Amino acid sequence: MEQGIIKGVYIYNDRKQVKNRMENRKYPFVIRFLSTYVNLKIFCFLKCKKAYDIEHILKIVGLEKFKRTRLSKYTPEMMVKIHIAEKLLNDTSPIELVKPICGLDQQGRIEIKNLINEISAQEKKNFIVYSSDIEELKFICNDIDIQ
Repeated sequence: MEQGIIKGVYIYNDRKQVKNRMENRKYPFVIRFLSTYVNLKIFCFLKCKKAYDIEHILKIVGLEKFKRTRLSKYTPEMMVKIHIAEKLLNDTSPIELVKPICGLDQQGRIEIKNLINEISAQEKKNFIVYSSDIEELKFICNDIDIQ
């Protein structure tokens, strides 16, 4: 993606301005009216990352069937998955998540917990989960540090 316009801002010329607009949300770097793939491609562009890993990352988080779906049609569980996909593309370890299962139903909580455990085992990534809900932390985490 060399250039494009998002809400009147040229991505190529105003990378910092677009980045600032996207970071002021619950899920950073998400534009709800664009597809999953385009969102991740913009994320890679803004972070100066290579976009060749997007297909692989979508498969890891289980969103490969939804790569052309607009994020406005996503369930809360899918929004958490796209957030984890962005963290994987950024290739940071540990991956930090803030209240990842807050507001999810029981099935969604189990799905996200299994995804985190799967990524930890297969991709050798560690997660740091921040939450004020002890039950949420006990549900997701192997080790808990209270400060």
